[in-house]
Amino acid sequence: MTWELRLIATYYLVCEHYSHLYFHNMRNTNNNTPNFTDAEVMTIYMFCTTDALKLHSNKEIYDYTHRHLRSWFPTLPKYEAFNARLNNLGESFRCLTEWVIPRLYEEKREFQAPIREFITDSLPIMLATRQRSRTAKVALEIANVGFCSTKNIAYHGLKFHAANLMSEQAALPKPFCNAISPASAHDNTVFKEELAPHIINSKVYSDSAYCDKAAAPELKDLFNVTVCPIQKRYKGQGELFYDQKCQNTAISRIRQPIEGYFNWLIELTGLQNASKCRSLKGVLTHIYGKFAASVVFLIFQNLIFNS
Repeated sequence: MTWELRLIATYYLVCEHYSHLYFHNMRNTNNNTPNFTDAEVMTIYMFCTTDALKLHSNKEIYDYTHRHLRSWFPTLPKYEAFNARLNNLGESFRCLTEWVIPRLYEEKREFQAPIREFITDSLPIMLATRQRSRTAKVALEIANVGFCSTKNIAYHGLKFHAANLMSEQAALPKPFCNAISPASAHDNTVFKEELAPHIINSKVYSDSAYCDKAAAPELKDLFNVTVCPIQKRYKGQGELFYDQKCQNTAISRIRQPIEGYFNWLIELTGLQNASKCRSLKGVLTHIYGKFAASVVFLIFQNLIFNS
């Protein structure tokens, strides 16, 4: 697919759902039908975030559109107006994602199994790191200070939690449901409250943070969800038993695709780095806009399932 066709297809996809998205960004003004529409704003953001461009900041996206796509968007306003309009569309991006994700499952083969298999993990969204994390003031309504064990740094921000459906024919596990939480929130708590109700009748492979034997019977009774975490040592246990080591090795191999998915998401959209966001609206647009762009990209590229 050429870049022109991708741009047209993105705009068509947004317009297809815009009658529903409209209610999430209505304006209390007489100019409720501007020449430059919100559908165009969303199209520009998702197109420039992915494709071959991979522009990650609002300013870069605007400058590229102004220089190279002006003939496609002749009513493009000044950057300040464009940025203000964009930062009001976080909820619209979130709803768009909910409506387009089912397109990844058009064949429905994954749902024929009595028990579906998911991989779950979280990705830190960093607004400020190291020394600046203690004094950061951005999006205090939903963000706080947490610790990223992978990079061994403290950060101010959020976590992006994902439960992706495993597929034998897919290069990446398919996005299914997701949630965001403050950086200090425990992964297992968010999983039980936000993700488990949406993945009923399933087996979930996870890391050791989701090891909660006390909650396992409740998850099984309420949602028929079985969690298979990487095992931790019992209290007073010197080292893992042989069967625990074998189980952990097997689960680690199963979980590898979710790590690849997060790496792909970071490389494609720059989702993890939100240091240039200066408001709550900007943070929500950053997260949901870039995730929506990644889902639309997968649909167009047909990367996660074979015809």
